[in-house]
Amino acid sequence: MNLTEMTRLSWKAVFVLILIISLGQATLIHAGTSDGLNLPQTKINPGNFYYNFKRLWEKGLGQLMFSTDLKISFHKSQLKTRLAELKVVIDEKILSEVQRSSERFSYEAGILTNEIVKKDDAKTKEQLLEEF
Repeated sequence: MNLTEMTRLSWKAVFVLILIISLGQATLIHAGTSDGLNLPQTKINPGNFYYNFKRLWEKGLGQLMFSTDLKISFHKSQLKTRLAELKVVIDEKILSEVQRSSERFSYEAGILTNEIVKKDDAKTKEQLLEEF
């Protein structure tokens, strides 16, 4: 892979990342509900004493995913979880956690974008865009 191809992939990754983040934020702002996304109910949210343990467990699980399809599935699930946590933080007005929650959401969107770019499958990209 030469430098031109790597640059092209980088721009694609940035574009998909921006698209995912904007769609996620637009969904939160648009209606104030998350009915269309089927967000999971989170029991341990940012600000909770056990939240760091939850994150450690999730990071450990992420390291156990070896195939690209498993990684994409895992990170899609994580992205929905981060969006649900961000929604809880906003709804409950936990101002001290808003920035960190949005950063975690953006980070997870970036990881998912990288995995999708690695797979280079147009069908997977379209499914993700429809879902979010």
